[in-house]
Amino acid sequence: TNTVSESGASSCTACDPGTVADQGNTQCDQCEAGRYRSSTLDECTQCETNMFSEAGAAQCESCGAGTVANENHDGCDQCEGGSYRSSTLDECALCETNMFSEAGAAQCESCGAGTVANENHDGCDKCETNMFSDAGTAQCGSCGAGTVVNQNQDGCASCDAGEYRNSSMEECSSCSTNTVSESG
Repeated sequence: TNTVSESGASSCTACDPGTVADQGNTQCDQCEAGRYRSSTLDECTQCETNMFSEAGAAQCESCGAGTVANENHDGCDQCEGGSYRSSTLDECALCETNMFSEAGAAQCESCGAGTVANENHDGCDKCETNMFSDAGTAQCGSCGAGTVVNQNQDGCASCDAGEYRNSSMEECSSCSTNTVSESG
């Protein structure tokens, strides 16, 4: 199999890997993109999961991390933002609740302090005024009475004695004349 000859030939010639003999065994045709034929195979074979090939390939190549083989296995497509693919996964997986990724990512990342993953998990949104979050937290939290968001936006800080959380709830203000407060 996979040998060809011209009219009047005294012997047949083997087709090279990546090609296969046509119906009449008169010429070697390239395997289509997304298929391959090694020297041990009789016919062009579809590339396996996350593998691709160009036309005339003797073997398929692996799609890199952050990508998956397209439907025809003739190239690789990036995972969408909000998903990832490490080299151990067969397909793109969605980022966990408190994580995000850009398109073509091999892994998801945590949002930093004061931010949370957006709805699509392809970026991070800043917490609203007087709200905080630790790095990797799924949602923003609010500070209780007598506290304000700390400078790192990853927790709350108590107002000092003689101060209170003002009406904007963004900062501690000094008590007015003839009023007092305890710390916190």
